[in-house]
Amino acid sequence: MKHTFKAPWFNILRPLLYVIVCLVFLYLLINGNINQKAYLAVGVLLVYLIIHKEYTYAEVDTIAKTFTVRYRIFFFLIPVQKKVNYTKADWETLSNTSFEFTEGKTTIALAGKNIGKYNINKIADVLIASVNQGYEDVPVMCPVCGSSEVTGLLEKPVPFFTREAECQCCLFASDVDLEDDGDPDYIMYLREDWIKDNCKNVIELDNKKSDWSVEKAISQLNNLKQLNPEKWPEEVARINPNWTPAFNEQEVREHFKNEE
Repeated sequence: MKHTFKAPWFNILRPLLYVIVCLVFLYLLINGNINQKAYLAVGVLLVYLIIHKEYTYAEVDTIAKTFTVRYRIFFFLIPVQKKVNYTKADWETLSNTSFEFTEGKTTIALAGKNIGKYNINKIADVLIASVNQGYEDVPVMCPVCGSSEVTGLLEKPVPFFTREAECQCCLFASDVDLEDDGDPDYIMYLREDWIKDNCKNVIELDNKKSDWSVEKAISQLNNLKQLNPEKWPEEVARINPNWTPAFNEQEVREHFKNEE
């Protein structure tokens, strides 16, 4: 879900007021009715117009976990956009008056005066809720084995691509495994590995052999049909372009038959 917060109208209309000031100055210049202080004042105004950023909107994408701002520079003619992943960025300074995100070389700083105090409060609420609660319309499910036993920082069920999520069945972890290997279709590779090799190890490790069966494994894998890769974070979808909910049921049955 995307939440968009438009800057106050005054911020958007402010460039027009500055242009009017410049036009008045030009009029007075033509008529010879200005002094040295007027030159200085307009010079400062022109420097401000060239370097100042005028924010037009901010957006929180709770699916992709990104925070985006758009603003204009150089006489407010050139649109610029910045985006950070807010689960990876440093944003400890978030408050109801101002905040700053830093992710790598990208920094986004906002205050109530340039995006609106009401917006700052709402943005803070959305960001904190998104991090604490996870994705609003992504199922709590592991993309490798289909298990719904996925927990996060507080050991509560969370959608998988949230902060430090870990599958309690195949032990796939969002903050570790997704960044360890950049090969295409890494999740598909892990699923094949889990089906062929890891099932027995996980069963023995967690002492779950008594309540584990081939039917349960197939039921979990069938859950994968509920997942929509279009809602995955961009970096995850990029290294898993051929992800599919399809699996070879006969292969799974043969695997369990060999393990019995």
